[in-house]
Amino acid sequence: MEKKVTLVLGSGGARGLAHIGVIKVLEENGIKPQRVIGSSMGALVGALYADGRTAAELEEIVLNTSLMSFFEIKFYEGHLLDGEKIKRFLSKHLKAKNFEELKIPLTVTSLDVNTGRRLRISKGPIAEGVIPSISLPGLLKPYKKGDSYLIDAGIINPLPINLTKKGRLVIGVNVAPELKSVDENSTLVETVLKAVYTVQDIHSGKRRPRKDRDVVIIKPSLGSRRILDFRNQKQIIKAGEVAAREKIGEILALLQK
Repeated sequence: MEKKVTLVLGSGGARGLAHIGVIKVLEENGIKPQRVIGSSMGALVGALYADGRTAAELEEIVLNTSLMSFFEIKFYEGHLLDGEKIKRFLSKHLKAKNFEELKIPLTVTSLDVNTGRRLRISKGPIAEGVIPSISLPGLLKPYKKGDSYLIDAGIINPLPINLTKKGRLVIGVNVAPELKSVDENSTLVETVLKAVYTVQDIHSGKRRPRKDRDVVIIKPSLGSRRILDFRNQKQIIKAGEVAAREKIGEILALLQK
């Protein structure tokens, strides 16, 4: 009997559009995950996919949406993205309103910025899970939920494969950028991310690989593309497709192991 599959879609801003290409290859090979875990852009794409959208439909949505229209520069408010526009986008393209209504179970991650507590959100309104997950400091203001202020957990765990269950085949899609050293040409977001990643590496070291499940990591070749570079969306999606095709043989073999 084939193993159950968990698909983990990582954070990476515009680079996360490559998730769509990976999903396309999985569909072509009859692989349908039993669970999806998403961080940041992976949470956004994951929500649409878990709602029943095909890769072709995901691509159509992306190509017919001006993702840059989500931006509304408000330096005096401490953010660049308009949360209300993202909420309207989700309302327009999601049939389900709550996680419990999704066709594939979905878990998204976020971080309580005041306590450092990591949250796994898999119940309640989808927007209240996805928007905190994409609330990258400097781009979108922290999302207030109860007494907590939630931000993108991708800054400390861009590919949360640690949330998967034993015995599963885990397919992780790593679209996080390899951040270069900060210099006078670095953007605000790049500087913040580099600072966070540097401190995280020093204090926690590399995460240990899981030995109680099979894990395949797909890493699309996206070069130095920045996380806010939404140009040439077809090329980003294609990069995900190419990377997935390179790993599909390994995935199929593990499914039958």
